[in-house]
This record gives sequence, C-alpha cells and structure tokens, in this order.
Amino acid sequence: MAPLTGPEKGRAHKLFSMMDVDNSKTVSVDEIVIVHDSNKEDTIAALDTNNDGEVDKDEWIAYLEGVKAKKGEHKFGHFLTYLEVEIPKNLPELKIANNSSKLNKGKPVAPKKKKKGVPAAKKEKAPRAEPEDPFGVFMPGVSDVPESFKKKRERDQAMASKNAETKANEKASRKVKRCEAYYRAEGYVQEYRALAKQQVRMRRQAKAAGNHFVEAESKLIFVVRIRGLADMHPKTKKIMSLMRLIQNNMGVFMKASKAATEMLKRVEPYLSYGYPTLKSVRDLIYKRGFGKVNKQRIPLLDNSVIEGTLGQYGIKCMEDLVHEIYTVGPFFREANNFLWPFKLRPAKGGQAKKRLGFNEGGQAGNREENMNALIQRML
Repeated sequence: MAPLTGPEKGRAHKLFSMMDVDNSKTVSVDEIVIVHDSNKEDTIAALDTNNDGEVDKDEWIAYLEGVKAKKGEHKFGHFLTYLEVEIPKNLPELKIANNSSKLNKGKPVAPKKKKKGVPAAKKEKAPRAEPEDPFGVFMPGVSDVPESFKKKRERDQAMASKNAETKANEKASRKVKRCEAYYRAEGYVQEYRALAKQQVRMRRQAKAAGNHFVEAESKLIFVVRIRGLADMHPKTKKIMSLMRLIQNNMGVFMKASKAATEMLKRVEPYLSYGYPTLKSVRDLIYKRGFGKVNKQRIPLLDNSVIEGTLGQYGIKCMEDLVHEIYTVGPFFREANNFLWPFKLRPAKGGQAKKRLGFNEGGQAGNREENMNALIQRML
C-alpha cells in the first residue's frame, strides 16, 4: 500500500463526491459506472472489500492506495489519471431522471452528450480604432474627437508656445538690464571716487598755501522724529504732517534750502537731523527702503519696482536711486516722493534728554556729521 499525498486525497474525495449522486455517503454499482463504465461485478469485486454491495469512502481510498502501489498494473489502474488532473472547485451537479434517492430501476442516468459536428468558424472582430485623445486619456466608445476638443487643443498649443516665447524674451531682457545696471553702478563708483580725490586734493593745496579749506555745505539732509504727539501745537503738527513724519522714529530725506531750514527751526524740539554720507544713504535705501506704488507700500526687492515708477526719469535700478538722492539730482523730488518714509527702530542704547538740544547734551536739533552714527544705531 502506498499512502496518498494531501493533494491526491483531495482529488480522491472530489471523485467520490462526484460519483455519489444521491449523497448517501456510499457508491453503488449503478453509480460507479457513471465514471467507470465496465463490468459491474468486476468493479464491486475490486472496490467492495467488506462485501456489502456498496463502496464507502474508506474502501475507495484503500483501493486507490493499492492502485498507486502497483503503478498501474491492475486493470483498474486508469483511475490514477483522475488523481493527476486538477478537478475544478465547482463541479456541475449530476441530475437524476426522477427525484428519488435511488436511480430509476437500477439504470444509471448518463449525462447528455453534445452533438458532434464541425464547429463554425468564429468571426474575427475588426480591431476598434482608438480615438485620438487631446488630453492623453483613452476614451472608450468614442469613435472620433469632437471638434471642440480639437479647437481647445490648438488653442492650448498656441498659448503654450506664446508663453514660452514670452518667458524667453523676458529672461533675455532681464539679463540685458542686469548688465546695464552693473555698468551704471560702475560709473557711479568712479564718480564717487573722483569726488573724494578732489576733496583730498583741495585740502592739500590749501595746506600747502597756508590757507584753510572750507567744504561746501551739504545739499542733503536726513530728518528723524524723536518725540511723540503730547502737547504739540497745531501748527507744529501741520508742519510734521507736511514733512511726512507722522510717527515716532520715522525718517525722510530733505533738500537743503531756505524753506526747509525755516520749517526745521519751527519743529526742532521734536526732530534730530544732519548730513548723511553715501554709506548712510545706501544703507537706508537697501535695508529700510520701501517704494510708493499706487499709494501702496511696496518693498524694493526688484529693480522692476523702481523702473515701473521712475523709469521715465532715467532711474531704473537701486544705484540710480541712491545716486539721485545722494547728489540731489534734477529728479530728486520725484525720487524722494517715491520713497516711503523710513520706519526705523528706537536707537540702540537709548536717547537721553530728548527735550534738550544736541549742543546742550540732548538729542534734538542739528547733529551735522554726527547724524550718521544715529542712523547706524536706528537701522
């Protein structure tokens, strides 16, 4: 005896269930011929070991184990072929002619045989033409692309090409403008250096001749508000509003003139002002600079902000703006109005005795060149 493996036992049980059409847990001679159509007596003699006329599941398994041991020598060895073939999970039910548990008059009900004939040639379906999809997604059941999709695709392609061309032109234009701004800044540096060398040369000439060199008065003034609104005269308040100093620690540039000097004298206890250097002007604009565009406070992060407002005056970049303010050029008024009043922080280290003048040990009034130290403390 050769024991069956797990898969073989499973197939053997399925074969037994297929032959047991009346679900009696035993297979009679009439039922066994449904699968094995041979002599009934020989079949019972081979399968029925206890001679009760029926074959149960144990006898069926024992028979198959014997067949496996003999390797097909027994005349019923063809049952091994059923064990080597995988039986489908859902077996079709074998229907009996009558509904009784036993077969009608001991005759087996054979399954209906299909009529043999030459199968008709299957018609090959023509492959479906896949429509051209403008969105890259297959659309089943559509034979052609609608006209609206074609128009949209053409429009999108035209817009994409136009946008790509615009971006390329803008990129090239920005490169040209950067180069232009660089050369303009280089020219301003040469101008500043020539001005400084001229000052040194004038001092040396005066010293060689035994004279004193007196520098020209500064054309630019930077004014900072250091006091609040408490106990302020209405006329003083109006002057502060005209100077755009409406908050404490605000600063603005002013052109030195007779009118500006008279205004500063009237509001001197509330202000501190002096003459800024090139470094102070550049630091204020670069670090605290904001532009006024359509009455909005816009940070100066790009030269396009300056060019969009002051481009008609030849001021196209930051260095142009610094040069126009520092030299008090012909378009100083437009450039100064473009700059929003500088909002500075309280001076580092504090400001003692704000009500006293600078010459008296306080903070108010004209500081002249010492204004640059206060600017650095308030940046």
